[in-house]
Amino acid sequence: ENLFSDLQDGRRLLDLLEGLTGQKLPKEKGSTRVHALNNVNKALRVLQNNNVDLVNIGSTDIVDGNHKLTLGLIWNIILHWQVLGDRWANICRWTEDRWVLLQDILLKWQRLTEEQCLFSAWLSE
Repeated sequence: ENLFSDLQDGRRLLDLLEGLTGQKLPKEKGSTRVHALNNVNKALRVLQNNNVDLVNIGSTDIVDGNHKLTLGLIWNIILHWQVLGDRWANICRWTEDRWVLLQDILLKWQRLTEEQCLFSAWLSE
């Protein structure tokens, strides 16, 4: 309902990161500030490990509902995974191009091998 309050306990942030990274990220289930700080700290560590820019964003900023820094965090997550997605798409296209080339080479090699077999059979007649 409210982005800032939804992210304050760190659970939804960890849920988001589970979806983006494919990692299982255990969450503290308590409702105290300490539990929230631990969850957000865990999320920030995951982001740092994935090279997401977190300049001047700390767990207390998110737990306290700082609008500017929470939006900055979400924006950095979006930018990072969008760029990563673009890179991955380029890698997939490059790989597909190479696969098509490899298939063409294999077909030519197969034809050449078949022709050599026919030629060898013709010579031995």
